[in-house]
Amino acid sequence: MDDNMLFGVKTTEIYDYISHLCEVAGYEISVGHELFAELKKNDHAMEEFVYYYQNEKCLCKYTIGEYSIADIMIWQMDHFRAHMDRLDNYNRYNNGSLVICTFITFLWGYNNPQELARRISSETGTDLSSGWTIG
Repeated sequence: MDDNMLFGVKTTEIYDYISHLCEVAGYEISVGHELFAELKKNDHAMEEFVYYYQNEKCLCKYTIGEYSIADIMIWQMDHFRAHMDRLDNYNRYNNGSLVICTFITFLWGYNNPQELARRISSETGTDLSSGWTIG
């Protein structure tokens, strides 16, 4: 992979987009530095991220176990909805935070696939004491 290009997009464009997401989310730029560094180490995650950057939708080409990036984003949305029930509903309209959290979780899940599966199946973002499954 060319050091100046990532899946056909200039690395500076990707980095600037991550910086923008951090600004929108209210995160320190160090979060963006770390996310970019980790994405560069994982071609699957980077391809998913570049696709999201270009299309504002998930590619879903790669999975961790049975979970795609879209599954992780939906799971993150459940957590964000739980925040809406609180007085501080900052995450309600914070797409930057959603995207950053989704990709951080996707990257984390590559090294922790069983724990990711456990969390997604048991942490629904609701007040239920146990998780739920479909089927």
